[in-house]
Amino acid sequence: MLKRLSAKLSAALLAGCCIINLSMANMITAEAAYTANETEVPVTVEMTMGDVDANGIIDPLDAVAILSEVALTATGGGTASEEFTKYADVNNDSEVNAGDASIVLAYSCYVGAGGSEEFTDYLKQFTDPFEEPVAPQEPDGITGNIVTLTSEEQRLLAALVTLEVGTESYECQKAIASLVINRMLTSGSTLTEVIYAKNQFSVAGKVASKTPSESCVKAVDEVLTTGTTLPIYVTFFRSSYYHSWGDQVPYGVMDHTYFSYSKALKNKYV
Repeated sequence: MLKRLSAKLSAALLAGCCIINLSMANMITAEAAYTANETEVPVTVEMTMGDVDANGIIDPLDAVAILSEVALTATGGGTASEEFTKYADVNNDSEVNAGDASIVLAYSCYVGAGGSEEFTDYLKQFTDPFEEPVAPQEPDGITGNIVTLTSEEQRLLAALVTLEVGTESYECQKAIASLVINRMLTSGSTLTEVIYAKNQFSVAGKVASKTPSESCVKAVDEVLTTGTTLPIYVTFFRSSYYHSWGDQVPYGVMDHTYFSYSKALKNKYV
């Protein structure tokens, strides 16, 4: 049994290496096509948005190609060409980074699960995602929800927000406070149950002793007074790139924070 397991593991590792090597080869070919000397015959590469290895489909190989370019740049191996950046910068933040790879991977998973939306249409959800929704004057169950917390719970929430996005904008701080409240409302949990839930907030162990920033205290107070600013089904976030597991769908980016939601949870409320 151990021999069979070892053989399977070796095969899996070999397959992974082949995928990375193939993707890097495709990426290098694509880059070469656009950086070739003008006196030479150019290589024909039909690169399109997201399909940076130019194989005609948007798949995990494209995500690997983008991450390979990020790693190459980070180690001083050069910078992506203008054409590569044009088609790899899918989140439109003027640079090729892990966020682009995450979107490409999420889209390939979406297609693999039966989704049929064109990639360019899929990307529209990332355009100014936080201009709307604005919290309504009267809570509608989607945004503008209000909960009551004790003074100590308010301090804990402000401390959590400080630890997570204390250096981000005030609007992002309100969004994180809203997301935590969304978790309370959708799970029926208390604030402390949400904060200290297993494998949820990596900073949870520091919350009790953290002194909240003035900005985050104000952000929490405003959310508790006027209501949440995110739809109730938005309950996940992380820095630098989107979650791409399960039925997670990208919602939008604010500063360096990427928000996402569960399709099943959204269907429950919308």
